[in-house]
Amino acid sequence: MNYAEIATSYLLDRANADRSAALASLSILLHHPAGIGDHSTDDLHNNLDDALRKLADADDRIKTIKTYLFKKEEEQDQE
Repeated sequence: MNYAEIATSYLLDRANADRSAALASLSILLHHPAGIGDHSTDDLHNNLDDALRKLADADDRIKTIKTYLFKKEEEQDQE
C-alpha cells in the first residue's frame, strides 16, 4: 500500500466510525431514553440534533471519499 491508499483508508475508516457512533447515539436517544439519565427536554433535543448532524456529516464524508478519492486510486492503478 502506498501513502495515498493508507491515508484514504484512514479517512474512510474514521468516517465509518463516526457514522457508527452517531447511529448508536440516535438509537439510545430514540429507543432507550431512560439510559440517558436526568436531562431536560432541551438537552434531549440538542443531543438528537447533534447526533443527526454527526451522522449527516459522516455520510457526506463517506460519499465524498468514495466519489473522489477511490476513483482517483482506481484510475492510477489502471495506468
